[in-house]
Amino acid sequence: REKLYNRVRQLEQQVATLENNIGFFSKSKGVESLIAEVEDKIAKTKREIADTIAKIKLIIWDLDETFWEGTLSDGNHKLIKRNVQLIRDLTDCGIINSICSKNEESEVLKVLDSAGLKDYFVFKSVNWTPKGERVKQIISEMQLRAQNVLFIDDNNLNLQEVKNACPDIMVESPKCINDLVEFFHNAEKKDIKHNRLNQYHVLEKKKESLAYLEGIVG
Repeated sequence: REKLYNRVRQLEQQVATLENNIGFFSKSKGVESLIAEVEDKIAKTKREIADTIAKIKLIIWDLDETFWEGTLSDGNHKLIKRNVQLIRDLTDCGIINSICSKNEESEVLKVLDSAGLKDYFVFKSVNWTPKGERVKQIISEMQLRAQNVLFIDDNNLNLQEVKNACPDIMVESPKCINDLVEFFHNAEKKDIKHNRLNQYHVLEKKKESLAYLEGIVG
């Protein structure tokens, strides 16, 4: 499956080429129909860009050197304002965010809480175990299909491990974040009340309660 970042880049290059062609054709006479055809192709390509990104229903984030700069355990992390705003824009658009990180959970929650972001993420998985099965479990517990999930991580080994565990998932390096920022900043904010996020909070609490009861019975 073609990587999201590469596919969007290819489509954007097609748009740029077509727009250049319009500039060239506009200097010629009697080419109105050709210009109209190129403009139609531009519109179709832009729709394909939107459709490619719009497949995403859930983004699972790595944290160190991905969601924030630096490494939390080394004490040198720094939140990226662009990413913080992206989480808010994604949520307003009805896109859900989760976390799969190798860190100490208590320390991660402190950072998210201080930034006012803790409740923007659901089904957070923060520990030191391999990420492949954890991502697979997040998708299963959220009752989603892997083909509608994007996993972002700066480590290629983690990306490959997750891809092996979930062959249909989209996996990307942090390079894709610029495209996400641009798209979702301008996208329709159709879930301002965060109804979809709240539904997953309810589902998460049900899962936690069930696990607690099973622990007692077991």
